[in-house]
Amino acid sequence: MECFFGCLVGCNAYITPAGSQGLAPHHDDVEVFIVQLEGEKCWKLHKPVTELARIYSKDFTSEEIGEPTHEFTLRPGDFLYMPRGTIHHAYVPESADSHSTHITISTYQKQTVGDCLMDIVPDLISSAMDSCIELRKGLPNKFLPSCALPKETVVTALTSVLEHVKQMPDEMPSPEEMVRDFMFSRLPPFGFDRRNTSMRPYGDVPHLNDKVKLAYPDHCTYLTEYSDEDEEDNALVVTSIYNKREEHMMSSSDAQHEEEPAIIKLPINLLDGVKQLCESEDFVSVQALKAPCDEDRLFLALALWTRHLLKVQYGTEPE
Repeated sequence: MECFFGCLVGCNAYITPAGSQGLAPHHDDVEVFIVQLEGEKCWKLHKPVTELARIYSKDFTSEEIGEPTHEFTLRPGDFLYMPRGTIHHAYVPESADSHSTHITISTYQKQTVGDCLMDIVPDLISSAMDSCIELRKGLPNKFLPSCALPKETVVTALTSVLEHVKQMPDEMPSPEEMVRDFMFSRLPPFGFDRRNTSMRPYGDVPHLNDKVKLAYPDHCTYLTEYSDEDEEDNALVVTSIYNKREEHMMSSSDAQHEEEPAIIKLPINLLDGVKQLCESEDFVSVQALKAPCDEDRLFLALALWTRHLLKVQYGTEPE
């Protein structure tokens, strides 16, 4: 499901005895899917206080939520979807023959346009500063420690950033923090045995006359990063195949992952070849990879193959 939604997905099970209520009326900050497994549970849904709520709510009183918009009973096999912000509560009637068991699948937490903008706007401002004089003007005298810009100054500066964005190419910066958080916190590929990564990949090393494609395309992406050490940009291949299932959705620092093969640092001139593999559904000839020379093409193929990221189709005639 994380491959389908492109964001983290969590799952919890709830068991409620007969004659009792689960949680008090509230709304969540996620999209919710419920599957009833055992028994029955009576649900009441209410109109959201805030449409597409951003944060988990407090417990509401009956006076605050008013009359329900929907009332129904879920039985084994029934499925319920509640958009983010839907106020809900449920109970098992005393007349029920048994307890109720359901699973709740939740997703799309902090997965909004606003969250994405919070990630990319600093990059947009940085790129605009060279061409926007409003952004390069000095702050008012004795600005610190009051730290309050006049509204007019803020509006003028943001307007200049917006005009700069309108003139930029269509491709916007990648929300790198969102990408990293997703890739480092998600589940590895289903059925993938992480222990195999300590061994040499199956088969021969890819050559120019072979074809390759990503073995787990949904679990690989790319970023760029400036290296102070190298004083230049690098291409980064980020993969989640090395994630541990037991650490699913547990935040961890980039430093931990830098020590593991979850991030592959490559010269920036190999970025187009990385993009080519990430965007291709078919096998691509190693000789046709977008790179400056055959030596670089082989280097890229070998770097990804040794990390168990490539499938290889051997013996293709050179193009």
